[in-house]
Amino acid sequence: MNREEVERQIAEELGLKLRADVYAVPKVWDALVSAHLRIAELETLLNTAEIEDFDKAIPLEAAHQQLRWGAEHDSGKNPEDWFWLVGYLAGKALASMKAGNLEKAKHHCISTAAALRNWHAHIRSGKSAMRPGIAEKNN
Repeated sequence: MNREEVERQIAEELGLKLRADVYAVPKVWDALVSAHLRIAELETLLNTAEIEDFDKAIPLEAAHQQLRWGAEHDSGKNPEDWFWLVGYLAGKALASMKAGNLEKAKHHCISTAAALRNWHAHIRSGKSAMRPGIAEKNN
């Protein structure tokens, strides 16, 4: 998204007339548009799978998993759920490798490692911003 598109989108969302309303406070407007552009840039980075640089990819994929599967107000899952998630993702890497799809195999290796990173964070803190699987029933 370019600056002009962002300006148009913000003005539309706020019900502003671009020329009359916006340019009355140029510094505020510029900061708002710049912030929107930076957010879009970071969202693109977070939602674009990195498959070549393993060390760069793990924190990005772990953050992506938290955003996609997160449950801020939930206590998270039990160790068995984490174990099965890791096994499932590693199995996807295996299947992709056997099928000759190296791009997918690399991605699934990274998503497995990222899930382990999230599990480690859960173990360390006792909390999780991510809930793999389905919640247990309360008895």
